[in-house]
Amino acid sequence: MSIQEFIHEFFRWVPANYAESYDNIGLLLGNPDSKLSKVLINLDVTEKVIEEAVEFGANLILVHHPFWFFNRKNLAVGDSSIDFTGRIAMKALQANVAIAAAHTNLDRHPQGVNKKIAQKLGLNHLEILKPSPQFAGNSIDGIEVGAGMVGDLPEPMPKFEFMQKVKSTFGCGGIRFADSYHTHISKVAVGGGACKEMYTDALRKKAHAYLTSDISYHFFFEPMGNLLFMDLGHYEIEQFTTELIFEQLSKLFPNFAVENRIIQSKINTNSVSYF
Repeated sequence: MSIQEFIHEFFRWVPANYAESYDNIGLLLGNPDSKLSKVLINLDVTEKVIEEAVEFGANLILVHHPFWFFNRKNLAVGDSSIDFTGRIAMKALQANVAIAAAHTNLDRHPQGVNKKIAQKLGLNHLEILKPSPQFAGNSIDGIEVGAGMVGDLPEPMPKFEFMQKVKSTFGCGGIRFADSYHTHISKVAVGGGACKEMYTDALRKKAHAYLTSDISYHFFFEPMGNLLFMDLGHYEIEQFTTELIFEQLSKLFPNFAVENRIIQSKINTNSVSYF
């Protein structure tokens, strides 16, 4: 099949219209008519990921995060260029590797990013944290289309025991958080990516903790002690998206999976380190 046919089939499962209007999804770079050889999956595309794809023999990299969002006037790059987007585009073109992304459409999917996060935490009785009004009435396995997710731990946990569980599960170098008056955590909300504003939805759902990323300094004041407000790091909270995409592609394209033509990247693309 062609690269475009492959992406079209995947997007039948994770519809493009689920995405936010600002988003940049689908085939971002490459020839849609090229015959698909193999697929490499990662959260992000970096120069090392492109090199890994070439070594694997893949001519498509499927990622969660688009490597550009906005219009550009040029892709002029040189040896001294610090333009990440331009360098990625040129390296991928030279290697004849296409790049595609499923971003906020995968965030909003009832079986998408946030369900995977909730599953890693062992949450039960899952529901969407912030349903999308334009998809009211649409659901998959009883879960609506929308952002974030909320559910219950199997048993209430002491607050700092819960935080240790989160740190261990997501491999966090550290967790930035605003403390709360809750001594035990039983109801947990999650928002994969930069979803700090949805703390109000977490409060409305009576969650004891809300996990997200990219919380700014002043925003930590907002819950006023009513919510354990946790910033895990953008990579950390969304890292299992690679696993999610691999699992779904294996169902959609079982022959590709059996032939080892779809693999998860081994490259850690986290741009943040901890000292």
